[in-house]
Amino acid sequence: AEIPEKSAAAIQCTSVGLFPGVNETPVDSSHFFDKLEFAMDLVYNPEETAFLRRVRQHGGQTENGLQMLLWQAVRSYELWTGSRISDEEARRVGELLGASLRGKQHG
Repeated sequence: AEIPEKSAAAIQCTSVGLFPGVNETPVDSSHFFDKLEFAMDLVYNPEETAFLRRVRQHGGQTENGLQMLLWQAVRSYELWTGSRISDEEARRVGELLGASLRGKQHG
């Protein structure tokens, strides 16, 4: 069956696009990108990978892997320490982490 345009979602789970290969993408088909309504790339440095840039250029919505990294860390901390981190505290850490990574893009 043919997938209609702007009806699919993709999650990019490889290391393609990570520094130093920031201009690489695991897919090089305009047809593929035309199908995507949404895509997530688990890479968070650079903030926008070539994969996500292509999705956006074809009209799709994107998300990088920073939020997944953050919430994995929060949950791990809670499991190991028995302490609870509030959503507000976690969001603040996420803002600081994002700002720090933006200052150190590409390594």
